[in-house]
Amino acid sequence: MSEAIEDVRIQWTKVVLPPVFLEEELPITEAAIATIFNARLDVSRILGLRDPRLLVLVGPCSIHDTNAAREYAALLRSAVTEFCIIPRPTNATFRSNCSARSTRVWSR
Repeated sequence: MSEAIEDVRIQWTKVVLPPVFLEEELPITEAAIATIFNARLDVSRILGLRDPRLLVLVGPCSIHDTNAAREYAALLRSAVTEFCIIPRPTNATFRSNCSARSTRVWSR
């Protein structure tokens, strides 16, 4: 009785290329670099208690609909003065035992 019992429901697999290939095709813009730099600086200031805002990490587990993601981002933008909002999207869904909720709030 040596039947294969692992991965019996997998119909196909696809190789996912490393990010370096995407970086070659779509290089990061100066605006994106500035956004990343400024967000990291804001987070550093908040964690160092030099910025009174609350750091809030928000986001869906994954993004399947880019239009909905942009609409969600526009709604979050209105709270930027009170909070430092950092999105944590991913582009792929993975299976885990974690709940689908992914909003986390860090306070001091």
